[in-house]
Amino acid sequence: MFEQIIDKRYKTEIKNIEFLSDYTSQGIFNSKLDPFTKSFLSVEAGNIKSRSELENYIGKAIRLQINYTIRPKWTILNYIFVDKDSQLPEVITSKISIFKFYRYYEEAINAYLKEVTTLTVMRSSIKEIIDDTDSM
Repeated sequence: MFEQIIDKRYKTEIKNIEFLSDYTSQGIFNSKLDPFTKSFLSVEAGNIKSRSELENYIGKAIRLQINYTIRPKWTILNYIFVDKDSQLPEVITSKISIFKFYRYYEEAINAYLKEVTTLTVMRSSIKEIIDDTDSM
């Protein structure tokens, strides 16, 4: 079922870039892509050189958004930290910024990041913030 949803969303997004030839940040920003996809591309993509590379990133963005919709805590932790136990605060700030709904997670995490003075932030700290936010 989820694969069908992903496939349908993917086809819609690919249709939105059917005539796109400008793969720069500005070209993508001006495209008809979904706002979440645009945010994901701005954080993850860097310089896109080809249509196939853009399509690959679009697929990743769609999967991330669907996972976030279903299980936000798991998705935030795995997207930010991948397989690490800690991450730089600026990386966390950048990555959390793409999520446009369940905004309270971003707000709580950013408030915490403004208070800490460490060079890295532990996965367990972000997990605790999300858990605390959920319990409110």
